[in-house]
Amino acid sequence: MKLASLVVVLCVILPSAGRAQSARDIVTAYNTGWRFSIAPGLLISDGDVGFSIAGDVRYGFEVGPLVLAPGMRVGAYFPADYYALTALATGRVTLPIGPVGPYLVGGVGPGYLSDPSSVGAAYVGGGGVMIHVGTTFAIGAELTYFGITGTDFRAFGPALLLLF
Repeated sequence: MKLASLVVVLCVILPSAGRAQSARDIVTAYNTGWRFSIAPGLLISDGDVGFSIAGDVRYGFEVGPLVLAPGMRVGAYFPADYYALTALATGRVTLPIGPVGPYLVGGVGPGYLSDPSSVGAAYVGGGGVMIHVGTTFAIGAELTYFGITGTDFRAFGPALLLLF
């Protein structure tokens, strides 16, 4: 009797019992549909360390084993004595493998550099990996390379990612 009561209580408390998502499904679910993020970060440019802030919006959809996500990224970068602004059309490709989601990201768009004042084509390219621990938490790392053509602005951006 006690065992039957426990089973009934668990089925009420844990409505997903008996139909749990696979680890790959969790990674796919996180990367499909609309996603918004704000990412403060570090940048390394010509030996100097600075910081950056970027806002991303993307929409992901499954294509075979991949999740493709076109989107937009607006970024501000602050190396030593100047700043750079970018507005990029981006693309992200994720390959869910169990609880792991390695991805590549790239983008192009206009960029502005404050000193010396100039405009050029901005670009970003890189990738990362996310490890999903259940449906509500993930940890990962990303490395991107970005710059603005016609200027000396080129930088690496390492980042630690936490998703809640």
